[in-house]
Amino acid sequence: MLIWIIPGAVLLLIALVAIGFSRVNTPRRVGIEGIENQDVIKTYNRIIRWPQFRFLRRLVVSEIKRRRPKGTLVDIGCGPGYLIAVVAKSLP
Repeated sequence: MLIWIIPGAVLLLIALVAIGFSRVNTPRRVGIEGIENQDVIKTYNRIIRWPQFRFLRRLVVSEIKRRRPKGTLVDIGCGPGYLIAVVAKSLP
């Protein structure tokens, strides 16, 4: 499992840098909705669909399955819901 931490961290860093570069000339507007800039939203949605992030989602689901959880999983607005959709399909 430790072998995946470094590649996962590198992928996360690349995504954060890519999202950051898309905001370089964008003024920040404060709001309670989260990300307000449509360009940032489009960039995030494009990046999060990359194959390496799909792979990471499958890794998360396999780790959840390995632990054989009982109970209820709650997603509290942590993004567009790609991970929770994979979890819901894999662990009904």
